[in-house]
Amino acid sequence: YQVLRNKRHGKRLFRALVNQGFARRNDDTGRYELTMELWGLGSGLASRLDVRVEALSFVKELAEPTQETVHLSLLDGVEVLYIEKIDSPQPVRAYTTVGGRAPAQCVATGKALLAWARESTLHPVKNRLKAYTPRSPVKFGDLRREADEVPAQGYACHRGEWREPVVGGAAS
Repeated sequence: YQVLRNKRHGKRLFRALVNQGFARRNDDTGRYELTMELWGLGSGLASRLDVRVEALSFVKELAEPTQETVHLSLLDGVEVLYIEKIDSPQPVRAYTTVGGRAPAQCVATGKALLAWARESTLHPVKNRLKAYTPRSPVKFGDLRREADEVPAQGYACHRGEWREPVVGGAAS
């Protein structure tokens, strides 16, 4: 509180928070808000996150018959944040961690979340598309068309768009 009373120190603090990804400016209000990056630092708090607790039985129910890795993710800006994970017992599986992140445009969970996102949420994604592999979607129109198909299909897929040999699917 004392730091924020001094405007010069307050501006420096907010610049540092934004530069590190802990805060962002809301284009609609012009005000700053905290990001999920803070949650990533303290992922031990995940056990108290209601959506995680409520969804855990469904995550387990999906993991058991499929014998595949199952993630529960949130959309945070242009990334997905993994808040729960059950590993596959198979030797080939997704090597991710709870609290880890992935580019939303390149992974199935991100595409499923983007399919239901508001235009204001999609705007930052549109301006930050980046190629991670030759298969990464880098044109917003292509990503938008794919996301528009997700609600009717009920799922989203990725095929080597973030890590070349990795494919995946996500329910929407």
